[in-house]
Amino acid sequence: VPLSENAADPTVRIDIRKIALNGDTVLPGSMEFNELEGVVSFQTNTGEGGQSFPVKVVAVMDDSAIPVGYDAVPPSLDDFYKAMVDGFAMKVAERLGTMNEAGAPISN
Repeated sequence: VPLSENAADPTVRIDIRKIALNGDTVLPGSMEFNELEGVVSFQTNTGEGGQSFPVKVVAVMDDSAIPVGYDAVPPSLDDFYKAMVDGFAMKVAERLGTMNEAGAPISN
């Protein structure tokens, strides 16, 4: 994914390596999943430097957090999977926000 139209700017590559349901990568016929894992690489235009880092997200349903007398209202499947992908993207953006244009960590 180019970060801009300028060819001199760095490129971000996102490689999804694992999609699983409770750790099992053999998904059921419904194709349900609750885990996403991948590697993000941040490459300079020269191919020198850059950095890569893993990103792992998991969605869990914690029924024990429901107060007595309340009923749980689960999200729709569309909302669930949108939250999974958005959560993955958010973690990527957080990490990229801590890096300079050369892909090195920003020090304060």
